[in-house]
Amino acid sequence: MPQPSLTLNVSNATSILHWTGLTNVTYAVQRSTNLLSSWSTIGWIPATQTNLSFTDWIIGPLQFYRISVP
Repeated sequence: MPQPSLTLNVSNATSILHWTGLTNVTYAVQRSTNLLSSWSTIGWIPATQTNLSFTDWIIGPLQFYRISVP
């Protein structure tokens, strides 16, 4: 499975993640405020196309995101 390339756009109080993935795969969107702490799954995206996105509210001054496939 190819590793997705994740981009992030910030507008107003939202973060919008974009990535290219595979169809028929469910992606888990995860967030953390510290790279060394635990990650929280904040959404599941079942891919029906290859260009995917996820919108999240900004909850603090620093957030990290990652995409995983369970």
